[in-house]
Amino acid sequence: MALAWGFWSQFDGRREGEREQPLSASADLVARRMRQHWEAAEDLHRLNDDHALSVAWRSDTSGLSLDLAAVREVAATWESAAEQPPNAAAPPAVGDELAGEGADLAQILRDRIPTGRLVILGRAGSGKTVLVERLLHGMLGWRSAGGPVHVRIPLGSWPLEGPDLDAWMASYLIRIEPSLRSFAPRNHGRRVRRADALLDEGLIVPVLDGFDELPLGARRHVLRKISAALRAKRPLVLVSHPDEYREAVEAPDGTGRLLLPGAAAVELLPVPADQAAKYLRQKEGDWDELQQSLGTDSPVGAALSSPLTLFLCRTAYERAALAPGASPGELLDTARFRDELALRTHLFEAFLPAVYRESRAEQQPPWSAERADRALRHLARHRRATASVVGSGTDLSWWQLHHLGPRIRRRLAWAISLMVAVPWLLSGVKNPDVLPSALFASLVLFGFGHAVLRHPTAGRGPAAGLGWHWRWIPIPAGFGALMGAATAHTHVEAGDLPEEPVSYVVFAALFACLGAVICGWRPRKADRDRPVTPLSLLRQDRRTFLACQLTWTLIITLTFSSILAPSVWSSLPRLDQTGIGYGELLLTVAQVFLLLAGFGMAVGFIAAYCQTACGHFALACLGHGLTGRTPLRLLVFLDDAHHRGVLRQVGGTYEFRHVELRRHLAAED
Repeated sequence: MALAWGFWSQFDGRREGEREQPLSASADLVARRMRQHWEAAEDLHRLNDDHALSVAWRSDTSGLSLDLAAVREVAATWESAAEQPPNAAAPPAVGDELAGEGADLAQILRDRIPTGRLVILGRAGSGKTVLVERLLHGMLGWRSAGGPVHVRIPLGSWPLEGPDLDAWMASYLIRIEPSLRSFAPRNHGRRVRRADALLDEGLIVPVLDGFDELPLGARRHVLRKISAALRAKRPLVLVSHPDEYREAVEAPDGTGRLLLPGAAAVELLPVPADQAAKYLRQKEGDWDELQQSLGTDSPVGAALSSPLTLFLCRTAYERAALAPGASPGELLDTARFRDELALRTHLFEAFLPAVYRESRAEQQPPWSAERADRALRHLARHRRATASVVGSGTDLSWWQLHHLGPRIRRRLAWAISLMVAVPWLLSGVKNPDVLPSALFASLVLFGFGHAVLRHPTAGRGPAAGLGWHWRWIPIPAGFGALMGAATAHTHVEAGDLPEEPVSYVVFAALFACLGAVICGWRPRKADRDRPVTPLSLLRQDRRTFLACQLTWTLIITLTFSSILAPSVWSSLPRLDQTGIGYGELLLTVAQVFLLLAGFGMAVGFIAAYCQTACGHFALACLGHGLTGRTPLRLLVFLDDAHHRGVLRQVGGTYEFRHVELRRHLAAED
């Protein structure tokens, strides 16, 4: 008892020490993660490349926000406005104070917008993603130790039917830094998580990206929620398309506008003609005829004024990937491409054949452009159909691809459950002595497996090894001790064990340990924001699957063996009377042991399937692959699409390179 009390005191003291750490230390951890994210984004978007397109912007003049004078009046009413004067080293503004280009937005937000609230408006493909990444990096550079951290939060992945906005943002922060799940210091509340406390104290500045990805009817409701949550001195950055943001700001009946309090707004500008021409000529191709129309009001000039369409055009018409008989000059055919929309659609259509026409490392792709197009369209439609479950957005996380159609899942559930249960039934038919137990085991496996396969757990993330979950240990350990004592009492009454306290103590301790292992030794969630890849996460999850299955196999085998062992041991002195030899007894014990081990492996397989994500992913690959929708080696296909520029890799997930590409693929069958 003294040892147990000492262990608990040490464990509880360690928890109290962690709880009393200041919130500024947690903010520094989040800032460290943001720097890791910047390093990945720097390579992904080539942000420091000399040939990268530079995004420019100006103040919004469409009335979707307050002007800068009104923003400063709002800041003057705050108590801390005098404590945060503009930077004296800021260069004087001439004309538009919010206009800038490249990496200037962080300094403009810090020095010229005293409220810290900004709305970034830009058309599809106008470079908002790159601008936000530069903004985050700039704010990290200005940040002092223990200060607020700007964190990009994909608002489009918020499931509207789930938690409220603040709770969801806190959950997103926990995915970035798992230590934020622990409790904050007691002065913030008794059971307040650090993520919630960071948001309440303003140490996390949310950069809400993807406002336009929300459903049409929910945008004004979400904007009202954001406005209500903006207390004084709480900064915010919101990113959206201008048309979608206008629909949320303006009331349907035209009675008033729902402006974000104290927020200024900037609007991204088209790419100048000289920069567009320079960008196209980075790849070998016949760009002379096309260059003359850049910067004009023609469909080509309007379409090729954004970074996305310039990227699509350069990829589709560079000489290395050019289709026979095609040339960039065909884009000037106004009879074929009457407006900007038609030309953009054509560029999207030409993008996939171009990237899958060229080989990688002098090897032809293992799938044709048509098959790749069919697979990507299916994934895009699948992502759209499951948006209500996992949130909208552009990501293709392999652990979220298990949402099969009901008909396919029903067929797979029947097939796999029968494959697992029928061998047990056949083994019982061959040996009538074990027929009842084999029939019971097959029915249990079929029913449990069928239920698990038909109704998977939504949103289960990848696991990275097994670990102790201390909060779930006491109750199952106590219940196991009671079961062990009851089992020992049964053997004592049967004469298999001596009626001594040691018999009860041994069985109670054994079953208590088994109960603690069953509920306490569980998979740990993988940290998806550290330097990982989708393949490394899948390998970690597979190893966790095998470890979990082995653990359950040992537990089941050890439990039933410990129950049967006293009976077998007590029957040894009576073998001469029964006429059974030691060889026959050993053979029977071995058969029973193998039967228990096989049953334990089956139960362990189901338990590991429920607690990890690789089983669901394998089922999804099988379901999508057998129906011809995607290749069976789906992760290899996604990795190849990433290297071809169709997808981008963000940590352990893949994303469509642009939300417009995903929308285009999802819109057509």
